[in-house]
Amino acid sequence: MSAVCDHRAAEPEDDSDWAIVFSVMRNLAIAVALTATLAACGGAEDDSSPDDGPTQDDIIEAADTLVDRFGDDVAFFVTAISLDQGYSAGQIVDSAWAVGADGTIPQVPAAHEPWGLIAPADESQTSGGPPRGAGIAPLVPPADTDETLGDTKVQFLGASLGEIWVNAGAHIARQDAYSELKSVSDRSLPVIAIISLAATGYSPDQILEALLFDQWARQGSNGCTVIDNGKGIVTPQLKTRFADVQCRNSSGTPLFVTATTSTTTTTGSDVPNEPGDSALDGTYNGTAQWLEMAGGYEFVETAVHATVTDGVIDIQIGFTISWPRRSADNVPTCVTTVRSMYRGSATVTAGEFTVPMMGVSQELVNAVGSTCEGVEGELIAEWEADTASAVPLTAQLGDGVLAGTFWEGAVGITATRD
Repeated sequence: MSAVCDHRAAEPEDDSDWAIVFSVMRNLAIAVALTATLAACGGAEDDSSPDDGPTQDDIIEAADTLVDRFGDDVAFFVTAISLDQGYSAGQIVDSAWAVGADGTIPQVPAAHEPWGLIAPADESQTSGGPPRGAGIAPLVPPADTDETLGDTKVQFLGASLGEIWVNAGAHIARQDAYSELKSVSDRSLPVIAIISLAATGYSPDQILEALLFDQWARQGSNGCTVIDNGKGIVTPQLKTRFADVQCRNSSGTPLFVTATTSTTTTTGSDVPNEPGDSALDGTYNGTAQWLEMAGGYEFVETAVHATVTDGVIDIQIGFTISWPRRSADNVPTCVTTVRSMYRGSATVTAGEFTVPMMGVSQELVNAVGSTCEGVEGELIAEWEADTASAVPLTAQLGDGVLAGTFWEGAVGITATRD
């Protein structure tokens, strides 16, 4: 061993008071020098970085702090808004005491560019939009934050933060997702969930969609929380040290592909390996078809139009449907024809992916029969109820063809690239 890396120190030989004092001072100096020497010799290497991320205990403590400051629901809203502003899970955890009601952290630059997914209810683009909603003004909550922040909309989902918070809490209760955390208040659990998903590396659009559609789960008890769309665990859009360390399978292998390796194998030149792949870019046009006929519903006209740009799909589904709304003795007494339009946006990934579709418009084309009085008002009320939250479209894209199912599998869509 070389002299510079010899960590041994001589023991004091004099037991007088002054000798003890000098010995303590000397050993303190040795300890300071030893710290630097160990780093140089590899004995105390520091491999931490700003991306290391928080531990589960850190996340729990931060969630409790946010809930104490804002209340359980508003703490969840503020955390979502902070992520949308571009802050990382680590930044939110480290500054839970300072996060503002608008999601910003004073004197702390956000780790990422703002995502622009969340806007006040009156500015939400319920017709959809790309995951990074360019041009959406930063959200500035009004003074009565507690009463209004839950109405804030996530533009590409069309759902409010309040709806997503309720769904997250219901999922936690139904799955007993945090059963081993007996000492943690139930009020903090939705906040723990959203921060944990961010720590794993999921982007705000991935997180909010998963919380809305119950597509997430804890992976073990060490804080790793993943999105599972029913076809398998979804790869996070962002890379974090937390995921590399905490998210591993039973054999100790990392769950996710790192920035320098790839384990995805696909066939075909236009099947994406990573979110945002532009290989599928183009315009797709097609039609919708009934897969399960019911109640005399008939498509009079259908149209499917989608554009894929830089691996992000924007899709519109329009159809005109005719059906006997009212009847007597199995004889139709009021036949209605209604034209509807849905629109949604999502990042295209390999295999199946989900597009949250929001109702954009509905028009009563005609109502024919002797009992059609009041039908229009009924249709408006039903439309508002049906479109209060997004309807998932399950789709696949490859070899120039877009295919999927809608309305819980009742409707299929097919479109080909121009």
